[in-house]
Amino acid sequence: MTALSEREAQIAERIAWGASQKEVACDLGISRYTVDNILRRIYQKLHIGKINELSAWWFCTCLLYTSPSPRD
Repeated sequence: MTALSEREAQIAERIAWGASQKEVACDLGISRYTVDNILRRIYQKLHIGKINELSAWWFCTCLLYTSPSPRD
């Protein structure tokens, strides 16, 4: 799995769940332009270019590693 920084992971998760860049910026108390720059870095690290690709990556990798194990 490609390692994202803590801030990149925060932004990737919010975007994957459908938040706008403006909403992410307000939630995290940073500039919308900072969110845009961090998204560019995320796209470069993951070799993707679209938000839907980011969402697919997040739900197919990160969510699998963080979801609780099923109970017997």
